[in-house]
Amino acid sequence: MADWKINPIKEDCEEVSEVPQWFPLDVAATIYPNARRYGWCTVYRFAFIMKEEVDPVVLKQALKDIAPRFPGFFVNVKSGLFWYYFERTEDLDIVEPEDYYPCRYIQICESTKPAMRILYYKNRISIETFHAIADGGAALVFNKTLVARYLELKGVKITRTEDIANIDEKPKKYEFEDSFRKNYKKMKGLTRKEETAYCYKAPAVKNYYKVIHGLIPVEDLKAAAKAHSMTITEFLMVAYLYAFYKTAPGKVYKPIKISIPASLRPRFDSKTLRNFSLYANIGFNPKGRTDITFDEIFEMVKGKMEQGLATEELHKMLCINARDASNPILRVVPNFLKKPVMQFIFDHAGENKFTSAMTNLGIVKLPPEMYEHVERVECLLGSSPTKKLLCAMITYNSMINISFTSDSEKTDVQREFFRVLSERGVRVRIECND
Repeated sequence: MADWKINPIKEDCEEVSEVPQWFPLDVAATIYPNARRYGWCTVYRFAFIMKEEVDPVVLKQALKDIAPRFPGFFVNVKSGLFWYYFERTEDLDIVEPEDYYPCRYIQICESTKPAMRILYYKNRISIETFHAIADGGAALVFNKTLVARYLELKGVKITRTEDIANIDEKPKKYEFEDSFRKNYKKMKGLTRKEETAYCYKAPAVKNYYKVIHGLIPVEDLKAAAKAHSMTITEFLMVAYLYAFYKTAPGKVYKPIKISIPASLRPRFDSKTLRNFSLYANIGFNPKGRTDITFDEIFEMVKGKMEQGLATEELHKMLCINARDASNPILRVVPNFLKKPVMQFIFDHAGENKFTSAMTNLGIVKLPPEMYEHVERVECLLGSSPTKKLLCAMITYNSMINISFTSDSEKTDVQREFFRVLSERGVRVRIECND
């Protein structure tokens, strides 16, 4: 099925009067169906911890109520002869009690259900999403709208804000926009060449998923970061780099790098509810040294984050991704031949360029009425075939929740990370799913 035969969203209207049954994946989404393996695909979770036990009947009705407003989320990925595409689905039977580990495999292609699931356990509402549908920034809009509607059905009057959708309105055309293609410009000399990073090794445990939360007052992090003349993000990134460095089993001769994602929406004036984020891999090369201090690491990486996340650099990466996704040779290669090539690219041109990822979803702001009913918010990154430890953080109500996820029982890096913070005056409350 060629892109031009998949009904496009009309560009000459603000609202979408009719959403097509099939539509193409955005540029960033193209890698995820191809990169999946048996029992694994790229899944992430947002969880809202409520102040009272969740009512599943009301939750199901809330999902049903918001579904027409978010047709781009109620899709599954289907495989054509040459590429994958989205197919809309009316099956809303995705609300279920949580009885297994987080971020497990979501079935695509063969399933009639959306490539997401809504889970409840006691007072927790969790929304797990296949990354091809949307990035975290877009998913957070969907998730906040779902929780807002749930509370409305419980009798709470919610004040509308710009990042909670009005479910009485029709979907907007800009929400379906592939902002990668829209902002693509042909450039010469662009390359993905980058040094391979140090690989953190930890023995995986089958059907196991370890979650460690660190709950930290934002004021503590601000004070600690200021004392080192860093921003909060720089401070946490350096602590993470230092933790990998200090726990390495021997001398390290490859760069230890952390992948830091960034939303492109504010930089390119986009309101898309699809994928529109990129990353910079920031780190340092110990070159065999065993005496590098925390402050030395900061001096080594100082300025790299600002440079790597500069709009000009991100635009170059955007153009590389859009160019490669439109490669005319790849587009005529059948999926069954393309898949192993794309998996190789995912592993060796992407995953092996960084040691771990640390994604910051920023501050979650809710209408005043919702603060009375939402205790806290969490974000978890699903496991990866090559990355044995991942980190996500999100701030709500003056507390930052730093969550480490792993399919290994090994916890040396996590312990070292929180020790570094504690030694610098940061109060940390640890929670674990063991």
